Amino acid sequence: MAYESVRERPHAPFAEMGRREAAEHARWFASTVGERVGSLRSYALAHGCGGPLDLSRESLLPLWSWFLGRSEVARPPGGGPGRLSGESAALARDINVYLCEAVRSAAWGRLSWGCVPGPRSHADANRPALLGFAWDLSMAGDGGEALLGGDREPDPGMLVDVFAHRLSQVPGPGPWRPWGHWGVPLGRDLADTPALEGRLDDLLHRMGDPEAGEEALWTSSEDSRSWRAHREAEARGLRQEACLAAAGRLASAHPGRRWRDYRRAAYVLMGHLLPRRASEAHVSLYLGRLAEETDREVLMCLLDGMEDVPAPAGEDPSAVVRMAREGRGQLAMCATAALGSFDCDEARAELRRRASEPVGNRNVYEVERAVEGLGKVGLAGDLALVEGVAKTRRRDLRGVARRAADFIRNRALGE
Repeated sequence: MAYESVRERPHAPFAEMGRREAAEHARWFASTVGERVGSLRSYALAHGCGGPLDLSRESLLPLWSWFLGRSEVARPPGGGPGRLSGESAALARDINVYLCEAVRSAAWGRLSWGCVPGPRSHADANRPALLGFAWDLSMAGDGGEALLGGDREPDPGMLVDVFAHRLSQVPGPGPWRPWGHWGVPLGRDLADTPALEGRLDDLLHRMGDPEAGEEALWTSSEDSRSWRAHREAEARGLRQEACLAAAGRLASAHPGRRWRDYRRAAYVLMGHLLPRRASEAHVSLYLGRLAEETDREVLMCLLDGMEDVPAPAGEDPSAVVRMAREGRGQLAMCATAALGSFDCDEARAELRRRASEPVGNRNVYEVERAVEGLGKVGLAGDLALVEGVAKTRRRDLRGVARRAADFIRNRALGE
């Protein structure tokens, strides 16, 4: 079975293209990338290539070794550099696209498909390419001949070398971390490894680092680097156990005021992961960070993550109780809400004290969180207190108290 790739679109020579024509051709080419990678994957796996071809660095060596074993190079009469012929040329073109996609995937959104701008004397001018490298470099996507150009000895590790070299040219998140973790895609087989920590390290830097300078002038808040990173932390399919432990280690490794935004981002990420089947050991690890933090803003992020996670039996709530009593404003409110995670007498006593306070404009939210916490861990004897709060004139607090009373009744009936 002959290899069938995407039928090439007729176009003028790249050196003669205008800017609009080059952009149209690049858009068409980018629309075919998924089909090209899919065709190459299906054909290679059906003809003896060892998989999986998942755009990872590890897939490049078996793919290129497989291609070298079946490629055909036509030599012109009288000598000269050889050229790939027939099916081999089509395979080489799509392998080049596969390599570009592997680099783009590993660069986590820092590269995008486009076309190389002029001058026309540039070797890749007007060609579809990956853009976004440092130093105005690009990576042509419609190559292939260059992979086996000249009379070089076939090197099975060539794609891996190109992959690593290109990733070293991707602009990083800032001067604070060297290259070293790039190039290994996040996958299920990585579990708890330095590669995973490197990916999380990059994500946390981006979550805590808003744009500055000229870039901020044209970037909207919903398209900023920090905003996109926060959405990524919510949506990406991370392995909860490994990521919780890795994020905890990264937070521990960045103490001090200078890194407080980084630690806040770590606790936001952990807060997203904790409700998703986290083990008691990981919840204890998260709660243990309370003793290490003193910054008010960081502590509030920590407490916010605890709100929907039950604390393990026997976990000491004294640090949270102290913040609920001695803290002010939003810190006290966050600590009071976190007490609803502790099913113990000390936490219930503080929740009762807060819920019994006369309601005023300054403490309404603390009372509301205390009543909500009693709905989670309150006993049958707390029902009268919660029902009394439900008679308030404040509509929001009244609704919270009624729901808490229903939860307490239902638990009492279940027992």
